[in-house]
Amino acid sequence: MVTGAETGTFPANLPVGTVHYTSSHIPEVEPAALLDRLEIVRIFDYGLNGIMARKPRSRRRTGTTDGERR
Repeated sequence: MVTGAETGTFPANLPVGTVHYTSSHIPEVEPAALLDRLEIVRIFDYGLNGIMARKPRSRRRTGTTDGERR
């Protein structure tokens, strides 16, 4: 994994980590940094669309009674 330059906050292509898959095919990221030497970690959520899958919204029916039609 590397940084992207979409937000202009960080330069592109700085190494962040390496993706490995578990025996259950679940992706895990091995950080490029030595975590025991870090003092501060910041995680930014820029809300960029298209980078991560969105959570599906639940569909609920609202405001109907047995005698009403939609």
